[in-house]
Amino acid sequence: MQINLPSLDGTENITAVCMRPDRYTRLYEALTCDTPVIARGGGLSYCNAGAGRGCRTVVSTCFDRILAFDAEKRLLTVEPGMRLGDLFEFAVRHGLYFPVLPGHPSITVGGCAGFNVHGKTQHNVGHFIDYVERFTLFHPDHGEITCSRTDHESLFRLTIGGFGLTGYITNITLRLIPLKGRSVLFQKRFVANLKEAVEVMKQLSEKVDVLYSWNNLNKTGDAFGEGIVFSEQFIDEETSARDKPFHLFTPDMRSVLRFNFYYRPSAHMECAVYYNMERLTGVEKRCALKATAFPIHGKEIYYLLFGKQGLREYQMLIPHDEWAGALDDLRALMNRMKMPLTLGSMKFFTGAQDLLNYRGDGICLVLDVPANRNSVEYFNKLDEIVIAHKGVVNLSKDSRLTAGTVATMFPEYERFKNELNEFDPKKRFNSALRMRIDV
Repeated sequence: MQINLPSLDGTENITAVCMRPDRYTRLYEALTCDTPVIARGGGLSYCNAGAGRGCRTVVSTCFDRILAFDAEKRLLTVEPGMRLGDLFEFAVRHGLYFPVLPGHPSITVGGCAGFNVHGKTQHNVGHFIDYVERFTLFHPDHGEITCSRTDHESLFRLTIGGFGLTGYITNITLRLIPLKGRSVLFQKRFVANLKEAVEVMKQLSEKVDVLYSWNNLNKTGDAFGEGIVFSEQFIDEETSARDKPFHLFTPDMRSVLRFNFYYRPSAHMECAVYYNMERLTGVEKRCALKATAFPIHGKEIYYLLFGKQGLREYQMLIPHDEWAGALDDLRALMNRMKMPLTLGSMKFFTGAQDLLNYRGDGICLVLDVPANRNSVEYFNKLDEIVIAHKGVVNLSKDSRLTAGTVATMFPEYERFKNELNEFDPKKRFNSALRMRIDV
């Protein structure tokens, strides 16, 4: 049946044939056809990676089982439709933990593989790929292929972070780590601006388990980026916090409100209210692990208030030695264009950039704006700053990026494109994302 498949940011809406098989025979039938196909998990990528005009979308969420568990080796094999909330709860019950958890428990394991996601603590634990032991990939022209770091290594790297374009992952084996504590010591440090936030984060980066910031990018002058540095450490103490259940979040739920509630005055007010509320609630508390694992969970109202017109998110990664210059350019652009910035947040990254992965050694800055008539121009200007300072952007967060911009930012763009087309020359797996960035 044909249904509307929106991106989470609400800027891409595609009407396409959508199938939700619940048996493997039906799954392989859905994947083996003359029409290009693409897998879709929870649909929580900001761009439309799980749909495309003229493509068949195959939803994976019925395939959400645990297939095998080796407690001694800490290896867990699951189907791609398993949601992160279920993965989290299984691991914790066994005294284990999966350290790469993006924002919401409704995100699926398959989606994490497709974008090689990071969590709140990339500088300590790395990316999703660092905890993938192996997976089985199905492609109509190649059958089933088991990939690992020793078998089909190039396809392994092309698939994790390959946007679902190499085929359908039928099962994936993840490596868990020992759970360091069932509670979290959560601390806040208030900073005067973005520069001070970076300095504080540098001091804390080797001392804490989780590190990120919230920054008010509507502030000007010396107060640009005033905000809070958040840190978390696992502890063994029990807390009295109630264990709230995880709940589902979908792109359709995000757009239930008709109007956007974020304009420049309201964005200023929202940021000021949030900052002052955090001031009032103290600088330290002990939390249940579940309460801190997924930062978006319980705060979905933030996304709803953008209304049907949606939001745009920009996530840039700037090398440390380029950060000072990039910060000056960002401040100048924000003063000039005066967009209503509803979110600013930073993390530290370590590692080497690879293919089209959002990886590297530097500072990650995230910002959100309403999807209005000026937001595309604004993001185009941000592209110029990122390119000038040798950075990259997160392709999962942006439904606007063009092939030319991506090719300029990512040194291995041509390599990714060539390897993908060598493996899938007929483009049996296709999506709006693949068409837009021309790979």
